[in-house]
Amino acid sequence: MKKLFSILFFTITLTSISAEQEFPNLESAMTDITDYLEDFLPENTTMLSIQPDAFIGKFFPSIPPRLAAGITFSGTLIDVENISDSLETVSKDIVNALPEDFKTILNFSIPKKIFLPTAAASVRIGGIFLPFDIGLYGITTTENLIKDVSFEDYSMDASYTCLGADIRYAILEGGNILPKISVGGGYIFSKYSFGLSLEKTLFNTEYGIGRLNGDFDLSLTGHTIYVQAQASKKFLLFTPFAGLKAYGTVYNSDVNWKITTSGLYYNLYEDNGVSTSNDFDKIYYQFYCGCGFQLGFMQTTLNAAYNFSNNKLSASLGSYFKL
Repeated sequence: MKKLFSILFFTITLTSISAEQEFPNLESAMTDITDYLEDFLPENTTMLSIQPDAFIGKFFPSIPPRLAAGITFSGTLIDVENISDSLETVSKDIVNALPEDFKTILNFSIPKKIFLPTAAASVRIGGIFLPFDIGLYGITTTENLIKDVSFEDYSMDASYTCLGADIRYAILEGGNILPKISVGGGYIFSKYSFGLSLEKTLFNTEYGIGRLNGDFDLSLTGHTIYVQAQASKKFLLFTPFAGLKAYGTVYNSDVNWKITTSGLYYNLYEDNGVSTSNDFDKIYYQFYCGCGFQLGFMQTTLNAAYNFSNNKLSASLGSYFKL
């Protein structure tokens, strides 16, 4: 009798339920996640172009021609509490939309702080006649590189592409006493894709077993422009350095989600999305420093950075073949 009453009740009220928004906070929560990601994602990529020498020298005329090529690993320490709070809001919206007899708890567990890594191959070539150098760097991952990372009822996939270029001009080429000082600027293209999946079995002693599925896809495309100044001084095998960057990023984002249930007397179906964009509405200021160690033609550098605008800490490790 209870089952028959429930079916009649949902049949009679189907129109009014459909007219209401079943997930009133979902769109704003997903937008909040996007806004928070945009605040720190460029942090990693700005570390990928760092080379200890403020000016590596001229490619021509020079014997040997000055160049450096290698790989850089970087990461940013981020607080993901805001992301967890937004995902908790999403989970509550989904649970509240379920029929009363199939209410459940959705669990999402992640550390409060994580070190978000990235890497890139890079090459830097000295200038021709004039005292400048040019750097190029980039990386692209496969879709299966970061896949099915589990967070209890949720799992995550991720991939990204990063391409960057910069040019630096030496206002002081340095020598036995004087340091090297350069100024310059650069551009970074970045594309991030995040997929979050939800799978949950719903139990009820009278109605049986149902299924809850959710897919959330987030795509961010960024264009970062920065200016920088750097100073370095070589002491024997060591090259300590320090610099300052100011950058801004234009982002376009697309967030899509699909939430469905099956096996319930009233099934959910939500297939929607939202797109956002911003301009250079905020400038970030990042101080970076580190030290390079060169032995023969191989140079290793350990770097750190602090962003005064969002209080993010970053670090990077680079290894280069350097002439």
